[in-house]
Amino acid sequence: ALQIQLATLGEQHADTATTYCNMGSTYHSKGDYSKALQLCGKALKIQLETLDEQHPNIAATYNNMGRAYNRRREYDKALQMYEKALQ
Repeated sequence: ALQIQLATLGEQHADTATTYCNMGSTYHSKGDYSKALQLCGKALKIQLETLDEQHPNIAATYNNMGRAYNRRREYDKALQMYEKALQ
């Protein structure tokens, strides 16, 4: 799916960001929190450039990143992400 989206929509598209975020969630489920954070960070960068600041997808991405930081026991970073999700 990602290769098709990159070819048809490009890197800077909200749907491409959603795919990155979904991939990050899968890596989270596998226990690879570093890869999850990398992909969610990539998604967040695209979302912040293509969506309204208050878009629910941005909040969901912050929440996903918070979950990954929490699992890595980086609690302060997790709290920062959760707080951003609520803004």
